[in-house]
Amino acid sequence: MQEKKKEFEAVAALERASALFLKRIEGLADDCEVMADAGQVYGQVLEQWPLMFQTLSLFLNSRERHTADSSDDITLLTEDRLVRVPLDEL
Repeated sequence: MQEKKKEFEAVAALERASALFLKRIEGLADDCEVMADAGQVYGQVLEQWPLMFQTLSLFLNSRERHTADSSDDITLLTEDRLVRVPLDEL
């Protein structure tokens, strides 16, 4: 009877250790999913930078062209504007 009791306690301890190990592995899996999502967002942001620089370059080129062509500062103030689009409404 003592032998069976020791065997049962050993199996119960193994089961507790396995459950704890499973919990830790699931936590690691969740962390990996968060890191993968963050990597995707990071990649999407990096993908947009060349387009932003291209847009800013076009804006600056058109601004320089208008400055060279026109001596009237009022037209520059009314024509060259950047517009902020609220993303929450989209």
